[in-house]
Amino acid sequence: MILNPIKRLLCVLVLGPLLLLLSCNQQTPAQTESIASDNNNNTQHSFGQYCNSRFGFCIDYPKDILEMQSESQSGDGNDFMDNKNVVVLTVFGRRNETPDGDEISLSDQFKNDIQELDTTGSDITYQKLGKKLYVISGLKNNKIFYRKTILLKEAFAFAIMEYQQSDSLIYNPLVASVSNSFK
Repeated sequence: MILNPIKRLLCVLVLGPLLLLLSCNQQTPAQTESIASDNNNNTQHSFGQYCNSRFGFCIDYPKDILEMQSESQSGDGNDFMDNKNVVVLTVFGRRNETPDGDEISLSDQFKNDIQELDTTGSDITYQKLGKKLYVISGLKNNKIFYRKTILLKEAFAFAIMEYQQSDSLIYNPLVASVSNSFK
């Protein structure tokens, strides 16, 4: 997928430094209720927290603009929708093994996600693989996406934000808060 050079530059300039900071952050989990302001337009957001008991991860979400849906029937995760009933944030856990019971390493899962994104014509503008997590971001079907995957004891936890480029002023400033809270 070939992108307009201006869109590519915008994506790299906005998301690149932000994602580098996020992938290195080692803050403790956020409280259940918090208020944060984004630095670009001084908008304050109220955050709620979703914790998944099956896989043992938590994430903060801007509850003033995203509505938490009912947890999946299997208890593996949740979706968060905007006021247009569009899913913007999806979080879930999955055991890190193949159907045959073989372990999937973080590195292999990272490669699988990159390959899947390449196959769908996504333009990956940032990718970083760490010891216990990885981050991939870019553009997919004219939407900005941000994926963070963390390695748990015997599972992976995934947080995926995906939103229209026209909504970037709303969501780009929130990516850091949401991602940093994902543990």
